[in-house]
Amino acid sequence: MKNRIHILYIGNSAAEQQQLEELLRQALGDQLLLTWINNFNEALWPLEACYYDLVFLDYRLDGRDTIELLRRSASTEERAMPVIMLADNEDHLDDLEVIRQGAADYLSKQELSVSMLKRSVRYAIERKKIEQRLVTLSHYDALTGLANRNLFYLKLTDGIIQSLRSNKLLALFFLDLDHFKEVNDSLGHPTGDRLLQEVAARLKKATRASDTVARLGGDEFAVIATNLNSETDITLLAQKLVSSFNLPFKFGSNQINTHTSIGIALCPVHGHDPDELLRHADLALYQAKAAGRNNFKFYDSELDARAQEYRALEQEMRHALQHHDFTLHYQPMFSTDRKTVIGVEALVRWVHKVRGMIAPGDFIPLAESSGLILPLGEQVLEMACDQINQWDAIGFPQLLVAVNLSPAQFADPDLVEKIVGILKSKDVDPQRIELEITENTLMETGPEVVELLTQLNNIGIKLAIDDFGTGYSSLSYLKKFPVHKLKIDRAFIKDVTIDKDDAIIARSIIQLGQAMNLEIIAEGVETEEQLAFLRNEGCEQVQGFLFAKPMSSRGLIDWFPKQQGCIMQTEIMQAG
Repeated sequence: MKNRIHILYIGNSAAEQQQLEELLRQALGDQLLLTWINNFNEALWPLEACYYDLVFLDYRLDGRDTIELLRRSASTEERAMPVIMLADNEDHLDDLEVIRQGAADYLSKQELSVSMLKRSVRYAIERKKIEQRLVTLSHYDALTGLANRNLFYLKLTDGIIQSLRSNKLLALFFLDLDHFKEVNDSLGHPTGDRLLQEVAARLKKATRASDTVARLGGDEFAVIATNLNSETDITLLAQKLVSSFNLPFKFGSNQINTHTSIGIALCPVHGHDPDELLRHADLALYQAKAAGRNNFKFYDSELDARAQEYRALEQEMRHALQHHDFTLHYQPMFSTDRKTVIGVEALVRWVHKVRGMIAPGDFIPLAESSGLILPLGEQVLEMACDQINQWDAIGFPQLLVAVNLSPAQFADPDLVEKIVGILKSKDVDPQRIELEITENTLMETGPEVVELLTQLNNIGIKLAIDDFGTGYSSLSYLKKFPVHKLKIDRAFIKDVTIDKDDAIIARSIIQLGQAMNLEIIAEGVETEEQLAFLRNEGCEQVQGFLFAKPMSSRGLIDWFPKQQGCIMQTEIMQAG
């Protein structure tokens, strides 16, 4: 059975309605279903509801000009129905003006015929289909099917007007994915696109039918929620959006653990203008990221100053990278007999020309959120290699140098190539370098990580798991990774002599390392009692303020020969 064509006729005369219906039946056949309305006010709702496939509209109705009805039909944009205007000869209506006002066609009642109606109906419906496709292209994101930036602004503008009229709250949620660039870099853009599609589906599922979910570009999304009564309602929706990312995204053998950070701005509390609300939501998003990601923040007026400071510091960091203003300090790592320095950990420092010393806890998160951690990480490795060469040139002991690897670097598919390139360009033996990777970083990555670590291991670089014990501590993962060393997190060392649970954890890690023939080092050792505990349990390496604080290269050179009982090993790599 053919689909029926449901046509609305808005006109004055029953005789003209009967004539039109007869001609249409001859033109379209039995699939025609015609509804007649002869009242101006009664025609308003059907036009706004967009229920019909096509509308025939008399130019005059109840003695009134129907141009307003024509405009109203076209006002709903993507849902608008095609309208064919019918006019008497004496109306002398400008057909081009009618088309400009939104009509699909203009016909004279006195000239109606079966062939004319057949052509006009087919033309109007096909034209509308084309218009709808154009609207879809201009208003919807091709990848996710969500509203795009154009439609987002229209919906936000309408929502603000509704909020101000109804005294209800509108909430704008501005969000992006944490570390999305790493997904594209490590797994490729097709996987990144699939992730964006799955994110769109989860956001739609977490929101109401009346909410607008939009993709503004890249991994940036927005949600417009209207008709809200309190910030409690908004908080519940924000929590639902954040928790929708709790489960990993699975694509074949790849499993992606990603989260979102959300900034929230409210109308009328935080502004009445679309651009103002979006700017305030963006500022709140910065604050959410600075607070540790995977959470949400409401905008407040203090965020403006914080965001300006944050962005200023980011620009200064870019300048510092370009001019090599970062430096390294070195903290010695000892054997528990206190006689042997087995290496040093390289720790990046930023001495700002105006601000002075900037703590790593302030600029490392900034580097990670801005993407500057990749060039910073490469620069740190280059500086460590330069330092090794400078020490060798003056006959300083050939110490192992441990360099921290950030999660963003670890997700870089060109990581091995970059490391090899730096070592070759600096003429540094890979066995002089140890890379420290946090446990959580390893646990949150896919199976391709084993291959990456194997490549690093094959070229002679030692690998250490930093902060061990704070993550999942999965033995099944640990067996797969070609690591050489476990670093017991300082959180378990701090109270190891007074807290039974910390002692059990530290002891278990030491025993695990021994069973798997791994080196074990405890960081954060500050007291003789902690050292005695670790020595008694069989931990062979330690690091902490009890022995030495991080120091500059010059300070390390001056400090080294002054250590009582310290054996300066010139061939430490062979001995280790």
